[in-house]
Amino acid sequence: MFSTAYGLLQRLFSRYGLIVLLLLIQISMSLMDMHDDIRQHLPWEHLTNNLALSLLSFFSIVLLAWQLRNKEDDIAQLNQEISEIKQTLGQQTQQAARLMGELSQIIHQQFADWQLTDTEKEVALLLLKGLSLEEIAQVRGRAEKTVRQQASAIYTKTGLAGRHALSAYFFEDLLGN
Repeated sequence: MFSTAYGLLQRLFSRYGLIVLLLLIQISMSLMDMHDDIRQHLPWEHLTNNLALSLLSFFSIVLLAWQLRNKEDDIAQLNQEISEIKQTLGQQTQQAARLMGELSQIIHQQFADWQLTDTEKEVALLLLKGLSLEEIAQVRGRAEKTVRQQASAIYTKTGLAGRHALSAYFFEDLLGN
């Protein structure tokens, strides 16, 4: 308990050092003035004013400590939520990677079932990624006419009408029924 209070005071001074120092000086001066007032038998009005000012300063320090503690609790809670979000995101990333791996296996298995050549498989993957025939030709270092013929051979072997039908073949189930 004492170490917790001491730690809170340390954090309070590190955060609001000047304010707390000024309040403590004010409290000390008021208490010294009250001591002198009592020794000199001055009126109670002056004494109660000093007491009220000291209490107000003390409660200001307590209020600062309470606010600091609440902020620290809020920060701890936010850090916990961030940690949980990171964990969830990590799990979702792993699941997405697993599903992408499964989709890749399905695509490659279907390419094998269609008996596509290695070149046709590469062109078909690039078509699924959305590359144009011109872009595929550039990536593969081939003439666009050659890529066009390979794409035509893919569509013939698969019995699909074109690039959109090829994409839809694999992705329509992902979008729902």
